[in-house]
Amino acid sequence: MAAVNGNCVTLHVGTGTTAPTTITGTAIAGVTSASISLSNATFEVTSIDDPDNCDTTRDFAVGTTSGSASIEGVVDEDLANDGSVLFTHFNNKTQITVCWSDGTNGVCFTGFCTGYEISAGMDDFATFSASFEMTGLPNFV
Repeated sequence: MAAVNGNCVTLHVGTGTTAPTTITGTAIAGVTSASISLSNATFEVTSIDDPDNCDTTRDFAVGTTSGSASIEGVVDEDLANDGSVLFTHFNNKTQITVCWSDGTNGVCFTGFCTGYEISAGMDDFATFSASFEMTGLPNFV
């Protein structure tokens, strides 16, 4: 297996209410970092197996799956799909598709853009960041 070049990774954002099974959506330009985080909540049950010997066992099971993604990049209005397109999704509060991808493989889910930020420091490039929360289950594509 070859290592994935971080320079090839980006988020693809599109419209839809079903987690894509292929990489779909518009690749966001100007990206400097993109991440995705998935987790399964666990719950615990402790039971007494043998009250006479005080034997107890602890069992775990998997419950709710949750996920989020984030993206950071440089604001460049000359790029067709820079981070400003994410503001529209944030502002409209519409469900979207999000794919974290190296162009070949990735993880896709549906969700909402839950945060958007633009910042600029003195003698520095203007940057953007956005965060997404998953609804439903993800797909590895």
